[in-house]
Amino acid sequence: QEDTDLPYRSVHDGCAHKCGHDGHTSILLGVAAVLAQHRETLPGNVRLLFQPAEEGVRGGGARVMVAEKALDGVSEVYGLHNWPAFPRGEVRIKPGVLMAQVDDFDITVRGEGGHAGHPQTCRDPIAAAAAIITGLRGLVSRIVDSQGPAVITVAAIDAGTTYNVIPGSAALKGTIRTFDPQLREQLLSRFDELIKSEARAHDTEAEIDLFPRYPVLVNDAGCHDAVVRVASGLLGAEKVRDEGLPVGGAEDFAFFCREVPSAYFFLGAGDAQNSTPVCHHPDFDFEDELIPLGMRIFLGIVEDRLAALGAS
Repeated sequence: QEDTDLPYRSVHDGCAHKCGHDGHTSILLGVAAVLAQHRETLPGNVRLLFQPAEEGVRGGGARVMVAEKALDGVSEVYGLHNWPAFPRGEVRIKPGVLMAQVDDFDITVRGEGGHAGHPQTCRDPIAAAAAIITGLRGLVSRIVDSQGPAVITVAAIDAGTTYNVIPGSAALKGTIRTFDPQLREQLLSRFDELIKSEARAHDTEAEIDLFPRYPVLVNDAGCHDAVVRVASGLLGAEKVRDEGLPVGGAEDFAFFCREVPSAYFFLGAGDAQNSTPVCHHPDFDFEDELIPLGMRIFLGIVEDRLAALGAS
């Protein structure tokens, strides 16, 4: 829900601008306006990808764009995202893995409800769900220490309606973030085992639905170097870093990266007081001063890459 009194707040109930895609679209529209003025003199072609449904529950718009051949004839792809956790006006990028593989999950625990004053006559799904949540919090530390980062987060729980009734079921929703395919497979196997064993220990049953969303986002080394070269020229090398990367967020731009050499980078949006609300926070508001900066970086990439690709 849009939780601001801004004059451009969302007019649709339950739909809010809380990640900055309105700002990203504005940046690309600005790039389009500038390139259109120089259409006849460009030494090559530039395709602008207005990527829909990045937060979509069905796997994101980039996968559909690839299937519909939006990348046919494209040599390289570049994308950006504002990031309030990084200082405003800085660029963060690294070669290789930048963002995580994401798998979302639903867990339904089924037991037998009854009177809360007589729990011994019930098979309590809430107790089982609580044990599952606790177990999942410890699972990563038992697998990941020597193999790389991973995250399991239970983000929603729905069970019961009143004070004195144990419900017949409990539902959990959450996400798994990994950066390595082998680790992912090992974690998913243990994930399944833990949930079912905790459910059995509480005399309940658990149903697990897993939804693979986006693959790991991997930056091409050459495309990474192009972004660093352009951004360093605009901002100074000291403001182009890889600190804080990779991140546990996920992005369907990863589908582009699997098709052609690509690079994705973050444009810092945080203020000096570290008080800027992060993406998805109710008070998030895209920082408009990033629009011309994002435009300059994209236009610099266009100039750099068209010159290089033309020469080759």
